[in-house]
Parts: sequence; C-alpha cells; structure tokens
Amino acid sequence: MEFPELLSVLLYEDCSAHILTEEARLKTLATANGCNSALILYLNYFNKIKQCPNPEQLLSHGFSTPKFSEEQIADDLERAADYRKAFPPGSFAMALEHAWGEANQQYMSHGYTTAHGIAGRHLPKAVDQRQLKKLYGEEQADWDFTAFSQIWLAGYLAANPFTKKEAEEVEAANEHEYVLATGVGVEDDEVVNTTLTAINATDVKPELLRWLWPDRIPQGKICWFAGKPGLGKSLAMLDLIARVTTGAAWPDGTKNSLPPQDVLLAVSEDGLGDTVIPRLNAAGADLARIKFIHRVKVNESQRLLQLSNDTQLLKKALQANPSVTLVGLDPLTSFSGDVNINVDQDIRPIMDALSSLCNKTGVTLVGVIHHNKRSDVDALQKILGASSVAGAARTAWGFSRDPDNQNEFYMSLVKNNLSKRRTGMKYTIGEKTVGDIPAPHIVWGEETDATADDLLNAERDTSGRAQNKQITLAREFLPQALAKGPRLAQELYDEAERAGISSDTLKRAKRELGGITVYRMNNRWTWSNSSDDPIPDDVI
Repeated sequence: MEFPELLSVLLYEDCSAHILTEEARLKTLATANGCNSALILYLNYFNKIKQCPNPEQLLSHGFSTPKFSEEQIADDLERAADYRKAFPPGSFAMALEHAWGEANQQYMSHGYTTAHGIAGRHLPKAVDQRQLKKLYGEEQADWDFTAFSQIWLAGYLAANPFTKKEAEEVEAANEHEYVLATGVGVEDDEVVNTTLTAINATDVKPELLRWLWPDRIPQGKICWFAGKPGLGKSLAMLDLIARVTTGAAWPDGTKNSLPPQDVLLAVSEDGLGDTVIPRLNAAGADLARIKFIHRVKVNESQRLLQLSNDTQLLKKALQANPSVTLVGLDPLTSFSGDVNINVDQDIRPIMDALSSLCNKTGVTLVGVIHHNKRSDVDALQKILGASSVAGAARTAWGFSRDPDNQNEFYMSLVKNNLSKRRTGMKYTIGEKTVGDIPAPHIVWGEETDATADDLLNAERDTSGRAQNKQITLAREFLPQALAKGPRLAQELYDEAERAGISSDTLKRAKRELGGITVYRMNNRWTWSNSSDDPIPDDVI
C-alpha cells in the first residue's frame, strides 16, 4: 500500500462528499507507480454501493474480487489502522495532498533512476527500442544512449499526472456562454488557439449582497485593516474573529445574523501560545472554531503559505471545510510569496486570484496591512503595495490614534464600494485576564463620522504644528548655544535633545539660519559661528 495515511482517513471518516469532488485524483493515485489494490477496491466499492466502506466491508469486498490477493488487502488494512491517528478528524484534504506529493516524488525518482540506467546502456522493458532505431538506425553501436536518456526523461516528465494543471483550476463553461471571436496567438513560446466568449446580461441572475458585519464587511469579498504598527489592527481582527465564532453582536450594536462560524487564521509576527491565544480568549472567541494555517509542506521541505503559489490549495481547503466563513491573514505581506508587493504586474495576479477565490467560495478574507511611508497621498493610497492591492478590497478600514487623546483610537472608513454607510468606530485598548494570563483586547466606543482621510489630515496638521514648534525652538536655541564659541556637534545634539529638539530639526535650523560652519578636527565634528575661531587642539 503506497498511501496508508490516505486510506486510513477514507476508512475511518465519512468522506462521501470529498470523493465525489476528488474522484479523478483518487483514481490517479490508485494506479500510481504500479497498483494500489486497497484504494482501487475502495473506489470500486464506493461506486457500486454509493457509500464509504469501513475496514470490514472493504475486506469482505476484497474476498469477493479474485483479482486481488486476500493477504495483500488484509496487510493494507493493517497498515492503514496504524496510521489512524496520523491526521486529526476532518483531514481528508491534508491526507490527499500528502499522498499526491508522495506520489509525485516517487514518479520523479523513478524517472531519474530510469534515465540514469538508459545513459548507462541498460534499457528497461518500458522503453521501446523502436524509438532508438528511428532516431539512430538499426545498429546498436550507433545509438546515442546519453542523448536518448534526456529525450526519454523529457517525455516522461511531461506525462507526469501529478504536476499537470488540474481541470478544476479552469472555470467550467457557463451554459449561457457563447463565442464572440476565435484566433491564434503565442503564449509561453507556444502557438495556441484563442477564443473570446461572452455572456448576455439578461442571463445573469441578480443576487442579494450578503454581509458579515452589515454595511462594513461584506461576505465573499476582500477587506483590509490598514494603518501604522501598534494601533490595534491585529486586536480588531481577533475581535472580529471572536464575534464570527460565537455569533455575538457587532461592535456598533448590529445583530449578527449568522450562527457561529469557523475561521482560518494565518499569523506570522506573533507567537500563538503566548500572544494570539490569550488575545482570542480575552476577546471571548470560541477556540474550537478556529484553525491556524500552520505551514505548507513541499515534498520534504516546509514554508509559510504563499499566495503566489498556494491560492488553489487554499481554495481546496475552503471547499473541504464549508463551515469556514472567514480567513484572516496577519500581515498580508508575510503570505504574499516571492513577489514584490509594490510592483503591480507581480501582485495583481495574486489579488485577482484572491478576489476570485472569495467570490466562488463566499468566504470573507480580512488582511492586516501596514501603511507605506508616503506623506503626500490620501488614506487609500497609504495602503502598502501597488494600486491593485487597495483596488482588490471592496472595503478597507484605517486604524489610527486620536490626535487629541493618545489613549483613544479610530477605526475609520478608507473605502467601501458596496454601502452608503460612512461611519467608523472609536475604541480603546483594555486588558483582560483569562486563566491567570492577562492580554490586551479592543474596547469599542461610539460611532464616529470621521473618515480615514479626515484623521490623516488632522494627524498631518498636528505633526506640522509640532514640527513648526520644534523648528522655532531650534532657531532660538542654536544662536544661544554657540554664543560663547565653537561647540562639539555631539554636545549640541545631546543638549538639544534635552530641550525637546531632534537632531534633524537642529540641522534644519542650522541650514535656515546660515552663518554656521561645520568642520572636523581630531576626528570630532564641531559647529561654530563663521566668525568664531576654531576650538584649540589642546581642548579637544
């Protein structure tokens, strides 16, 4: 038995729904790299009886099928029983992907081993000598075994059933779809036939827009929580998760119309045990409904989820777990993959794939994302990444500190394409102890009409006033500090800092005032009025 873990999941769980959607892949595994008799029998039983067999039923079915050895079937069942606890309940998708990766590795290994043998003039029975004769003639002495080994390997790898693009990745044709035009093009250096299709607007059925948090976060769409670090974006997402998993009312008092739902959460910057779990407990979440996206195994290696490579894998996970309503990514940049989020042509395909995933599964994706460093743009353009990142979200919320009260914060509207509601929420950050472990949590306040643009402009005004105050202070400080003669630069910086003036502001004041000389003496930088004599060497 090649895949005892998968057989174990199939035998000890009801996988009927999964088999109907993944039968093609299961059949491929059943005949992978030889013959997996137990898996073939399992699929045969399922197709005949229309239900999943247990071990006893499968064994009995094997006895009535002369094609297979009774001893082999019994041995396969025994091995499957040993792996009964290899995966937690509800792990069909995980077990299938594990078996798929294992089969691919075996297929590749067999191919390279065979190619190595061909290069050494050892032809396996599977290799048709007619190919060699056609290429090099009838005489074996003329055959180029090394060159042919590469030709054979290329064909073998091209036929790999475990790396071909799966049919489910291509959207099925709509029954109302019709052809507008056909043509011929070139893609990936290959000539391809192209077809432009269309659907009449009258054939599209109107659907009622569904909301997770009414008028603020829609279902089946992308939403960003954006802002500077340390302002409560992650805490707000955990609060959202708590309400999704318990069915509690929303922070603005709106009733949660959904029953408790499951959540998939991927985090990279915080520890699960010492940070995320205590915060979820403080928010009142139902932990039994939360699954952390742990890692992606690639053959023998492992890595974080990469949306550049794993969107289809995530889609399968959601299809296999229909109770999941929300996916959280904190932060988005940790899971975007090996792409530059600031380059539109790199990140746009990922955003398009995520939008499609949400639309097809009905799952809401909420991502925490930081601000960029630009100071001349509005709140939407402050969202990190190329324009397609902000563009992919149907709603986006900004998180900022109240300019007039450092202990209060705003969740304010950045973008909402789907509702006229423009109000945001005020909040503070409190602390709650659950099981002797204290953790911060969001304490929601009243609604506010202030938008993210309003607050960003207010923050800039406050920052501008503070900078103006600093530069005025620095312009007064510097002449007095140099009144008695040259000063070491480090002494000036230290003295200015004690007066509440940053080194950058002090340098700006120097430029604006003019008439101040900077020079280096004995490896020490010195400032002085242009008319002053340098500091004597014996003083430095």
